[in-house]
Amino acid sequence: CRDVLECDTSTEYETSAPSQSSNRACAACPAGHACDGSATTTPCSAGHAATLGAGSCTQCSAGFAAAAGSALCTQCGAGFYAAAASGTCSPCAAGYFSTAGAASCTAWRSCAAGYGLSSEGSSTRDRVCARCVAGATFSAEVSGLMCSAVRTCSTTQLETIAPTEWQDRECGACPAGHACNGGSLPQPCTAGWSAAASSGVCVGCPEGYAAAIGSACGERSASWNELGAIGGRSGGS
Repeated sequence: CRDVLECDTSTEYETSAPSQSSNRACAACPAGHACDGSATTTPCSAGHAATLGAGSCTQCSAGFAAAAGSALCTQCGAGFYAAAASGTCSPCAAGYFSTAGAASCTAWRSCAAGYGLSSEGSSTRDRVCARCVAGATFSAEVSGLMCSAVRTCSTTQLETIAPTEWQDRECGACPAGHACNGGSLPQPCTAGWSAAASSGVCVGCPEGYAAAIGSACGERSASWNELGAIGGRSGGS
């Protein structure tokens, strides 16, 4: 008689029990299972895996996952993530992204003031920001929005604050006695012409009224009329 073969308790399992006429048969522990040398093999639980002959299940690392009874842990693809010992890879939530083998997803970046959205993010890539165009677009806050178009002052308004990449243009009322065109430099009305506050347009003074440069129309004074009369008499003599 010969001694009965003993299966390795860490890497093998019994495939055939011994009898009076035959010895015990052993084989490498099947992939996806743990073995203890007996005829029983135990499937690896989800989040664990074992290669052929390993005999014990190993926990999957973060960024990898395995269903129950798996031979290998599989890396999560871009747009998915998995914590350690995960049975499946989970998709990133809206507003988050990941690269392959990620343990977690990352929130899309926010664009700083002066920058706006150039390309929206997805589950596999981050949001892309681009600098606003000075004088044309702006962004005053940290956000994920595109740069906004700069306001245009009307032809009767005055630009009070020039626009930048992070601040909109501000407009104000055109001052009395001046004409405006939406720019930052109001033009004084010429003598004999005037403009009410906010009108932005110079108009000629009515008969009997006068205006100095950049002032309102007012009634001609008696001294002015007397001077005019003297001038008229002098011219006629």
